[in-house]
Amino acid sequence: MLCWLRNKVIRILLLCCLVNVIHAQPPRDISFSSVAPIKLWDAWKKQETTINNSTKMKLLVLLSPECPMSVNYTLTLNQINEKFREQLDITGIIPGRTWKDETVIRFSSDHKLEYPLLVDKELWITRMIKGEVTPEVFLFNAEGELVYSGAIDNWLTELGKKKQKPDAFYLRDAIEATQTGMPVRVKYVKAQGCLVNDY
Repeated sequence: MLCWLRNKVIRILLLCCLVNVIHAQPPRDISFSSVAPIKLWDAWKKQETTINNSTKMKLLVLLSPECPMSVNYTLTLNQINEKFREQLDITGIIPGRTWKDETVIRFSSDHKLEYPLLVDKELWITRMIKGEVTPEVFLFNAEGELVYSGAIDNWLTELGKKKQKPDAFYLRDAIEATQTGMPVRVKYVKAQGCLVNDY
């Protein structure tokens, strides 16, 4: 009985530590105005372009055509895009120069992405926002302040492993709080996914 109670106390303490890590980590100190002027590659137009700098909230999503986790989250991102279309501009960013234009276009078409998917060939934006994995998200409010970064939800528990379904929706909660003028409660949760390629 004592052993069972001690194990339960340890599990509760570990859970509290995990929650504190999730809630205490501050957002990365980056503004959208420093990212917006950087040129990215548009595979459709075969030219460099910048991210749409509207007056809406902005969401940057690091993605990779070969990353299973990126593929898994395309449906979730499409649903977020559909639900918050009036308040939010999403831009997908593929880090690195590995990908041919045809691969980028096919990835976007196969998964019915209805938001721009641009290539950060020189990794300028990826490094500026300290992107580490795909998928990883960076949410800016209408004033260009970073209000949330990291994981989309808690579906992925670690690389290659996922729950049957998520039960914590970090990105969605951050969007809803921001659009109503409320502070974002959870500002950062470490994303799980495929490491960003340095090339």
